Amino acid sequence: MKKSAMLKILVHHGRLANLDKPVILMLFIFLMITVTGEGVASQFGQMAKKVTVSGSVQIGKPVKIIVYGASGRVGSRIVREALDRGHSVTGIGRTPAKITQRHARLKIAQGNVLDTASVIKRIAGYDVVISAVGAPNSKSDDPMLSVPRQATVSLVKALRTLGAKAPRMMVIGGAITTLDLKRGVPYFRAKDIGTTTEINGITLTPSMIGHRLALDYLYASKNIKWTFIAPPMRLRPGKRTGKFRVGNGVVLRDKQGESAISMEDLAVAIINEIEAPKYLGRRMTAAY
Repeated sequence: MKKSAMLKILVHHGRLANLDKPVILMLFIFLMITVTGEGVASQFGQMAKKVTVSGSVQIGKPVKIIVYGASGRVGSRIVREALDRGHSVTGIGRTPAKITQRHARLKIAQGNVLDTASVIKRIAGYDVVISAVGAPNSKSDDPMLSVPRQATVSLVKALRTLGAKAPRMMVIGGAITTLDLKRGVPYFRAKDIGTTTEINGITLTPSMIGHRLALDYLYASKNIKWTFIAPPMRLRPGKRTGKFRVGNGVVLRDKQGESAISMEDLAVAIINEIEAPKYLGRRMTAAY
């Protein structure tokens, strides 16, 4: 029987009609192994690796991801996107009860990203560690002591301790303070602290400035694998479309001049970068 005829039977068979095409293709590969041996099946295995579902979901090797700030608005969406795409996730929070998602591949644990000693033990054995923390520091208004900067410093120290076995680090930054107006022209520099209090009508907080300081700290860090994600100007809950642009940190605007993306699509962009790295040791952004 011809291969195309066999696949057609699988697709149109009553019991398989409602299955996704990738699932049907995998069943077909199994059938080919049974009928013709591994030689032919391996050709179809290469086809299976290229199949995409829901715009950007890929069939490929799953990775182990640990997320600090997993209960947050962005962190929780990163967790969901990673799980939906077949990865294993550990969600870390100071209050684990706030992490409400449940999944067979999701572990939930208590932890503090600022406690470097505990971070070293926690992230060992993972492929990727994500920092999605950004809460204000209630004890200080000094941007150098902001949670985003301290979290980044703590993670870098942990990665250096683990050496060659350290996971890749991804840091979710703030918006306007971590973007460039144009190449080589940032909206905000460390030297602006104390003199610039707002940008484009946006009042700067210690945490927002701390995100910029975290990015600068990463630029100065050597021998670690990192990517810094600078969100666009407007980041809100919305729909997952899987359709957006990715850039190197210069603000991206649509035809209406808006710089925006949904939190759901930002999570897509982040998992895309994990699966197919393009911004190692660099900053990236995503917007419509």
